[in-house]
Amino acid sequence: MRVAVLADIHGNLPALDAVLADAGAAGVDAIVLNGDMATGPMPAQTLERLAGLGERAVRFCHATAVSDTDLVLVDSPVADYRAGFAAVTEPTVVLGHTHMLFDRLADRRRFVNPGSVGMPYGTPGAHWALLGPDIVLRRTGYDLDAAARTMRAAAPGYPDLDEFIAENVVTVPSDAVALAVFSSQRAVRG
Repeated sequence: MRVAVLADIHGNLPALDAVLADAGAAGVDAIVLNGDMATGPMPAQTLERLAGLGERAVRFCHATAVSDTDLVLVDSPVADYRAGFAAVTEPTVVLGHTHMLFDRLADRRRFVNPGSVGMPYGTPGAHWALLGPDIVLRRTGYDLDAAARTMRAAAPGYPDLDEFIAENVVTVPSDAVALAVFSSQRAVRG
C-alpha cells in the first residue's frame, strides 16, 4: 500500500492539484490529511477538492498526540517527543503543523513531517510524503506564477493576498529562518 501524506495545504489549490496529480502518478492507494487544509486564499475550493477524494482521506495527528498547537521540530529535544507522544505505541508517527519537512528518529520511534503543500519552508513547491513500502519525502514543483494569478482571480478579498503569495508561493522562507523563529517561540512557551 502506498500512502500520500499531505499537511498544511492552507487553501493553496494549485499546489494541491499538482500534488494530487503527482500522487496519482506515483500509484498512491490512500491519502492522509494532517490538518490546516483550508486556511488560506482558496478555502472552499480546497475543501471541495478534498471532499471529492471520498473515503481515501484519513487524518493523522497535526502537531502532537496531545495538542494541535505544540511545536515539535527536527531539532527538538527527545524529551519534547516523549511528552507529546507518550501514549502513542506505533513505531512511526506522521505529524505536521510546522511546515518543515523532516524524518527523524527520537527515542526508538520514527517521526515524519511531510512539510507543507501550500506554505512550505526551505524550497518552493508543494511538499508531501509518500508512505509504502518506504517513506519518501517529496517536493512537487508547479507553476508558481500561474498559481499566483489563480489565487488573485479566485480570492481578491483575501486579507494580505499579495503578501501571502510573495512569501509562501513565489518565494518561501528558508528552513534556517523558520527554525530560528520556531525555536524562539518554543523558548518563550517553555
